[in-house]
Amino acid sequence: MSTSPKVSVCVPVYNGGATIADTLRSVLAQSLTDFELVVVDSASSDATAAVVDTVRDSRIRFIHHDTNLGMGDNWNRALRDCRGEYIKVLSADDIIYRDCLALQTAILDDPHHRNTVLVGGRRDIIDDDGNILMADRGLAGPDATYPGKAVIRKMVRGGRNYIGEPLTGLYRRSAFEQTTGYDLNPTYCTDMSIWFKLLLLGDFHLIGKPIGAFRVGAGSTSLGIARSQWRQGVDFFRAQQNLMPDVLSPGDVRVGYFGWTRDAVLRQAFYLYLKLRRPREVSPAKRQAT
Repeated sequence: MSTSPKVSVCVPVYNGGATIADTLRSVLAQSLTDFELVVVDSASSDATAAVVDTVRDSRIRFIHHDTNLGMGDNWNRALRDCRGEYIKVLSADDIIYRDCLALQTAILDDPHHRNTVLVGGRRDIIDDDGNILMADRGLAGPDATYPGKAVIRKMVRGGRNYIGEPLTGLYRRSAFEQTTGYDLNPTYCTDMSIWFKLLLLGDFHLIGKPIGAFRVGAGSTSLGIARSQWRQGVDFFRAQQNLMPDVLSPGDVRVGYFGWTRDAVLRQAFYLYLKLRRPREVSPAKRQAT
């Protein structure tokens, strides 16, 4: 492997000992092998460090901070330690499928996609045990490239993070370095915030099939959290219109309010379903993104 790997997969973690082994193994199983795996631990008090130590591979770099940096600062410091041409941030409880990096890297390597700064894909939603709750979620459509500002407007008018969580994205480090990075005071909209910052710089390419799985843990399933997420979204969209009036109009934000409110109601219903459901014996662990 070269001194500077093609891809840096960055896993910021705080008390992720219960799930991080599956996350790391999903990266180490990638068909594309030219990557580094940077795990940045923000003073975990559980067995995170011990678990990482059991997953031995020369491509893993483990960085431990003695004090809790907070999510935003930990993520930004993690990315400053990355050396790859392209970056993927992966939460310590999510997984990516075998061809995820190969598929996304091929787009950014293509000279016809020199204006593409961010490649996304669809994903499955899984529970704490890895059972699929919802399959093939995300922006609908086949593989295609879209102007970044058009995607921002679609997300605001739809009131929805169509791109998804960090696991779905692979972006150019050179583009990230032109942004202000991850928000230091993160909210439910932190993912959309970094997507918007990147999309102001170039195009978005969609891979129209699942490339990984996002885990919804039991701790996410509360009515209070759902209500807080709704308020954060309303405030976020209003702030974005003020930041980019050439991209978003007040009307776009008003339209998006209804979509965001609709999804807040659906999230509450989904959280209730998670509390009442019987687990399905279906796991995505062996799923291949081919």
